[in-house]
Amino acid sequence: MSSYDIHYRKQIWQAAICSVLNKVFDLAPPVLIGTAVDVVVKKQDSVIARLGITDIFGQFLILAFFTVIVWVLESVLWIY
Repeated sequence: MSSYDIHYRKQIWQAAICSVLNKVFDLAPPVLIGTAVDVVVKKQDSVIARLGITDIFGQFLILAFFTVIVWVLESVLWIY
């Protein structure tokens, strides 16, 4: 192990974790869009409806909530 690794180990781990999480959040919007299409097409038989939220408006509220969370987390990780 080099002296560089020892002095910056914590920052290296933080950067690696932020990079992986940022990529996960980059891939989340297409999944959310696909889920929204699923709600429109299948309505009460969608993936979210199987979790117990059968109201279409409620399903879209859940999707909107997760979309905002993903964008906020992606933006926060971009700062690091």
